[in-house]
Amino acid sequence: MPIHNPNEYPAIIARLRTKLSEKGVVMGPTLNEAEIEAFEIACNTRLSEAYRLFLQQVGDGCDDTVLPNGIRIYGLKRLADTAVKDLSHTVTINDYWLWEAEEDKALLTDEAFDERLGNQGVLLLDQGCGDTYQLITAGKWAGEVWNFCDAGAGPCCERQDFLGWLELWVDSDFDADFFKDYK
Repeated sequence: MPIHNPNEYPAIIARLRTKLSEKGVVMGPTLNEAEIEAFEIACNTRLSEAYRLFLQQVGDGCDDTVLPNGIRIYGLKRLADTAVKDLSHTVTINDYWLWEAEEDKALLTDEAFDERLGNQGVLLLDQGCGDTYQLITAGKWAGEVWNFCDAGAGPCCERQDFLGWLELWVDSDFDADFFKDYK
């Protein structure tokens, strides 16, 4: 699922609302425009239209859940779970950067990390052990969901906007192979 056309957002959001409900996912309360704008002002950013609409029409995050088959899924984080930070500092890498394999040690300094990774994005999913999925909010990758972990960072599978990423996650029963394109 690629980056969607904004004209498709209403249908995709309706489809996601239905899928989440059918899977028994209880979403947090929806947010109003003032609540979203307060976050944007505090973090010096503008959220993608797809994510804004989802927050307003479906809900803000969901708790961790144990499915009927006993599988535990990590819930979507709430907007308030993202630390207040300046999200206008953009990610400057273009593809997945596996720093464990980086041979140029000059690229492994704190300054190099800050320059290349910016302030990351809005926390969407935390799978533990430093493995997170975040919505990039600034620069040329704004609106895409990227993976950040202890070994690297970059876009997950084919370039995904929030709605594409979320639908892939939901359709996989919350166990998507976001790295299928890297194998």
